[in-house]
Amino acid sequence: MSHFRFKSATMFAKVSVGVILMAACAAALPWDGIVKRRAIVGGENAEKAEFPFQAAIWEYFFGIPFFTCGGSVLNENYILTAGHCCTSDPTSLSILVGANQLYFPEETKQDATVAQVIQHEDYNGNTVLNDICLLKLNEALVWTDTVQPVILPDSSLNITEGDLFVVSGWGATSEGGILLPNDLQKVTVPYVADDVCDEAYGGNAVAESMVCAGDLANGGIDSCQGDSGGPMTLASDKRTLVGIVSWGQGCARPGYPGVYTEVSYFLDWIAANAV
Repeated sequence: MSHFRFKSATMFAKVSVGVILMAACAAALPWDGIVKRRAIVGGENAEKAEFPFQAAIWEYFFGIPFFTCGGSVLNENYILTAGHCCTSDPTSLSILVGANQLYFPEETKQDATVAQVIQHEDYNGNTVLNDICLLKLNEALVWTDTVQPVILPDSSLNITEGDLFVVSGWGATSEGGILLPNDLQKVTVPYVADDVCDEAYGGNAVAESMVCAGDLANGGIDSCQGDSGGPMTLASDKRTLVGIVSWGQGCARPGYPGVYTEVSYFLDWIAANAV
């Protein structure tokens, strides 16, 4: 599946805080069509505390932090993210929550380091199956107005045509974009049925454990590189987590919806590992 884009900065040149602060620009991102995702396309700035479960995952290289992925606060001790965001030693990772601004976080922010990376034991980087991971924190988070846990869906959650979701993140705002936003972005995307989504990707690409969303006919709204691992929630209840940003063809292209890890499929795995 190398022709697809994933939405994680680990698949691209990483953007350092130092570069952002000094030059307000990012390193160029190589582009091969299908990627693990990194940004919101066609969205707008999120309101303060609108997504209090939103997390940013940073990775340190030679002492310099690089933004790599998004995530969701599961509870005081765990962050839920994508499996392809979990390829690093836990000691090189840190977590930012409670802030809308990525590079100039507000005083409401909380930082935590990572004690353990728990990638799904059957994660497959080629097929992107089981693209889910837990990060166990060294420091417990404290609940405030800007830091709250996401709500897991019921196992019987029934997604139907016409349902709307909201995706949030700090990923690129255009396909191949080299600048990442400082302000948390959000976009509303419609559900795309599994069979329609699978057909769009040529068949046998979209598994039962995945869910698709986007404007199939027109494009223009989507997650993108850098949004990887971040939350897709119900538009009717932005606290209920439906999907985890995973992969797709380009960003916001007509005919190619975004593909997300379907959280309800992994409830037993989450319960067994977030202990």
